[in-house]
Amino acid sequence: MKQKTLIALGMVVGLGLALSVMAAEKPLVVQGTIAAIDATAKTVTVKTEKEQLSFKLASNVALVDAGKPIALGELKVGDHVKVDYLTAGGSHSATRVERVHAMPAKAPQHQTSTKPSSPPSK
Repeated sequence: MKQKTLIALGMVVGLGLALSVMAAEKPLVVQGTIAAIDATAKTVTVKTEKEQLSFKLASNVALVDAGKPIALGELKVGDHVKVDYLTAGGSHSATRVERVHAMPAKAPQHQTSTKPSSPPSK
């Protein structure tokens, strides 16, 4: 009887550890441009440099722009975004979608010559 109880207890502890590891899974991150939004299906498709990925928006998804919450309707095709997501069973579930604003291009740096100028020719 004690042996069966210990085995059952071991299985419960093992299952609990496995579930806590799964719950603590860190999301993957991808950046790209929104290629499509389906508000009815609650999906966003993002095109990266290498591929196009579709994400189902998790029920607790955080949609963010400049650190502030936004509604799905505020995201537009062509927006640059960073998506945090989990993958299970071959599908991607977005937990956070953040609009990324492009950094302004830096003005070209003009280099000044450090060579002394040659004297004018006579």
